[in-house]
Parts: sequence; C-alpha cells; structure tokens
Amino acid sequence: MHSNHIVLGDKKVKYSIVGMTALREDLRGWKYLSFAGRLHKAVIPLQPNSEGFDKDIKFNREAALSVALLLSKLNQQLSTRDIME
Repeated sequence: MHSNHIVLGDKKVKYSIVGMTALREDLRGWKYLSFAGRLHKAVIPLQPNSEGFDKDIKFNREAALSVALLLSKLNQQLSTRDIME
C-alpha cells in the first residue's frame, strides 16, 4: 500500500495504491480496516468501479452500520447523529 497527498486544481486530495486482493479482503473481512474504514464514508472514484467492487463497498458500509446499531443498543447514549458520523 502507498498513500500520498496531491493537489488537483484547488483541492488537496489523498490517494492510495493497493492491490485489489488486499482491498477486497479488507472490505469483506476488515482484515486491516485501513481501507474499509476509509470507505465507510463517501468517496469519489477516479474511474468507474467494477460491479463486484461496488458490491464489496456496499457490503462494507452495511456491516459498519450494523456494528454501529449494535453498539447503540449497548450504549444508549449514542444518537443517530453519532452513528452517522
């Protein structure tokens, strides 16, 4: 994995280079949680994703929401806003 920051126009962006196998393992099993955690949030792909990769991202986000909802049941102090952040 390699990550870096660059400037595109007037915006500073972060990009990463990673092998697809490691990325998909992280999205499906949270093996490293380095990419899966970043992809819990909205991202703008620089090129179209394959259908399988889109499914992996959706699976990852649904898993994160499930964990947040379970934790909110254990900790009644979590608000909907806390979960969405």
